[in-house]
Amino acid sequence: MNIMFTSAGRRCLLVQFMKNALSGSGKVIAADCSPHAPTLYEADEAVILPQINDQTYIDKLIEACKKHSVSVVIPLIDPELSLLALNKEKFKQHGINCIVSNYESVETCFDKYRFHQFLKNHGYKTIPTYRTTEEAEKALKSNEIHFPLMIKPCKGSASIGLRKINKLDELPGITEKDEIIIQQFIEGEEFGIDVYSDVISKNIISVFPKKKLLMRAGETDKAVSTKEAEAINLAKILVTDMNLIGPIDIDCFKTKDGFIISEVNPRFGGGYPLAYACGLDFMKMIVNNMRGIENEPNQNYKEDSYMFKYELIKVKEKSELHKQF
Repeated sequence: MNIMFTSAGRRCLLVQFMKNALSGSGKVIAADCSPHAPTLYEADEAVILPQINDQTYIDKLIEACKKHSVSVVIPLIDPELSLLALNKEKFKQHGINCIVSNYESVETCFDKYRFHQFLKNHGYKTIPTYRTTEEAEKALKSNEIHFPLMIKPCKGSASIGLRKINKLDELPGITEKDEIIIQQFIEGEEFGIDVYSDVISKNIISVFPKKKLLMRAGETDKAVSTKEAEAINLAKILVTDMNLIGPIDIDCFKTKDGFIISEVNPRFGGGYPLAYACGLDFMKMIVNNMRGIENEPNQNYKEDSYMFKYELIKVKEKSELHKQF
């Protein structure tokens, strides 16, 4: 079984984890649009693809999968999830499984305002969210919200375009066509929850909440594992309601009123390595599912384990940059 990570970028640890899960029974292939992506030199084989907004992307990806005998594709960035979900059946026609949830669920997760509406309609606590400056100003006047506020793109990722607003004259004129949301700034402890939902049974196999100690470029940089029962129960209900499968990353805040969900990313999150180090091997779960084996529930992991990310480098000669593509 050969497994490909797409838009693999810097996620070298995921490549290493999957190599361990396969134990020599298959290869790990990394694909990216840049020959400078570190994962390309960590994987068993590497592929250069067009950018995901290229009209030929899906055909080129399928062609690369066939060339490298890939049977499983795992996307790693938000903008690619909807694209693969929309073409899931096309991949299946070539014997390729994409580890991605259904298109409607993925789109709901990716669009922050649509996600807010989903939470509200299903009775979850949610961050007050508005599409226009006019709506936000009305909410301010009625004391539904207060400064500071946050503005962010409806379909952004990696904290790009995120901005804190402390007073009224800092609030830009936003209309629905701008595809920007305005949210209440939330005071509370920030948590990330890694979840694995079995691809075959759709059962929740593992839920791993961690308290975030430091963020960098939209990813968890430092964190500690916890066994917050409320977070675990909330994640189980939400993932079931949204009909998500595979690895899932949930962002939320612990406040005086309980946990409030912020975002859901139906893919591996940047803080997943802590879950792996604490004993929850989502890679093995994926391999089991692709072999037709349903995973058994596993909540056996270490609590109070701390993760501290740090930098490593890869150095390659110019002649090595292209030889394996």
